[in-house]
Amino acid sequence: MDFFQKTPMNILLIQLGDIGDVVLTIPSIESLSKNFTNSNIFVAVREKAKDILEDSPLIKGVIYVNQDKRKIIKEIKYQIKFFLKLRKMKFDLAIDMRTGTRGAILAFLSGAKTRVSFYADDGKLWRNRLFTHLFKIDYISGQYVSEYYLSLLKEYGLKTDNIIPHIYVNNNIEKEAKTILKHENIPLDKPIVIIQPFSLWQYKEWQKDKYISIIKKIKAKYDVSIIITGSSSESERAKEIVEPQKDGVYNFCGKTSIG
Repeated sequence: MDFFQKTPMNILLIQLGDIGDVVLTIPSIESLSKNFTNSNIFVAVREKAKDILEDSPLIKGVIYVNQDKRKIIKEIKYQIKFFLKLRKMKFDLAIDMRTGTRGAILAFLSGAKTRVSFYADDGKLWRNRLFTHLFKIDYISGQYVSEYYLSLLKEYGLKTDNIIPHIYVNNNIEKEAKTILKHENIPLDKPIVIIQPFSLWQYKEWQKDKYISIIKKIKAKYDVSIIITGSSSESERAKEIVEPQKDGVYNFCGKTSIG
């Protein structure tokens, strides 16, 4: 089926999942930029994930959704202002990478004539009807999630190849990172392994002892520094992973931003 009788000038890719979901969507962004070299690509994410994409040369800009709690009148004003600004961007194509309702509403209210997403089994009442193109693609257990996201673009007729996310970092952030590493006396002449043991959803987390075990195995095989990252509220939990180790493992919880 020929979906591309006219090349879309302005594309909205919607990923309202958590931080990891945004990272795993980066290969899909790359695929869009390769298939539509003259198009303006914007990505809609939750505000907490915007730093991941702001320096990417693959996109024109990041549209972030602020989920702060507001009183009803302020919330209405915020939503009206947000969607009026969105409509002014005159999107031709909107792609929602999830099967939820928030992204569906965002795609529909963007004004894009072509709206693409995964078919949702529980979206028959109204969610699925907000899209012009739906593809029923089941997630296969053990499948790399970036491949699953790319499967939507493939079904829509786009060529996809790279499945590995690449995060772009500007010079100022890189300098800031080096300053932090020097302050913590971490050598810059050998590789660094970052481990993020914690999740917003604790059922996704490994047990502490498993992290301790894998860190020991990494250090036994490779000459690397290992940094544990997380929020400041997770610092005490990180200590339980770091303290059983010898030198070369560092607790960075609360010391860095997402960027």
